[in-house]
Parts: sequence; C-alpha cells; structure tokens
Amino acid sequence: MKKNWIIVCIGVLLLSPAWGQEERTAAKKRQVVAADQALETDARLWSHSELLDSARVFQETNIEKSIDYVARSLTQLGRAASQDEQAASLALLGDVYKNHGQYDLAIANYASALRSSEDLNVLLSLGQTYLITGDYEQARDNFLRGLEIGSRVPYRQIQLYEGLGDAYKAEGNKLDALEAYE
Repeated sequence: MKKNWIIVCIGVLLLSPAWGQEERTAAKKRQVVAADQALETDARLWSHSELLDSARVFQETNIEKSIDYVARSLTQLGRAASQDEQAASLALLGDVYKNHGQYDLAIANYASALRSSEDLNVLLSLGQTYLITGDYEQARDNFLRGLEIGSRVPYRQIQLYEGLGDAYKAEGNKLDALEAYE
C-alpha cells in the first residue's frame, strides 16, 4: 500500500507541471474569449455616428475594418433608420470603395444613398467617380443635379463646376468646358 501511494505521489509530481501549463493555457484562452466578447458587446453599444467615425479612420488604410464598421452601423440602425442616417452609411461605404479603386461598388452605394436622401456631397462624389470610370455623361448629369440643388459653401460650388468642366472637356465639348470653368 505504501508502495502504491509513493507511485501515485511521483505520478502527481511528474504530471503537475504539465497539468499546470494546460490549466494556464486554458485560462488564457478563456481570458481572450472574454475580452473578445466584451469588445463585441461594447461595439454593439456604439452609436451610429461612432461606428461611422471608426469607419472613416480606417477608410484609406484598412478596407475590411472600414466596411465592417459601416455594416455594423447599418445593422444597428435596422428598419427604424432614418433615410438620412442610412444615406450617410451608404455614402461612406461608397467613399471606402472609391478609395480602394472599386468604382462599380462605389457607384452602386452612392446611387443607393441618393435614393434614400439627395445630398450634394454624394452627387459630387458620384460625379467624380463617373469621371474616373469614363462615363462622362453620367458625371455631367450628377454635377448638373448638384448645381440645381445649390450650395452655400463656395468650395462645393467650385468643385461642381470644375467637375462639370472636366466632363465637358472629356466629351470634347470645349466651349461648355470653358464656360463651366469660368
């Protein structure tokens, strides 16, 4: 009996360091999972504007994170979203795609944003994206629509006229281009 007890004690001593290491590893895994869950919970509590601000931070450097924040903002808004909030999320998504050269996706999101709420900045971004893709007629139409809405900000007016001039110039319409640039 004494012999068995010694064998059990030696076995426990030999296995203790390994068991301790396994327990420490399991504890670390539990801590990581708990931290991830806490972050997810915190992110769900963020406001729509905080999520969009976070998306803007990563808009030029990390497309995946930026898209994820915009998607969360849209999910958080749900069906009760105001058209302006939904348009803001879609317009930012368009900006993200435009910054990463995915112009077809940018155009689709800008168009969706405009269906929710007509916004001068979105019209400007959509027109600029159409210029990049070579669809000068669509670019021109969006710049003209933006000029019809008008802006109290002189710089926006200048951008619209400049974009319009660029569209006319690209179409070979130099007289209208000069008029838009003036």
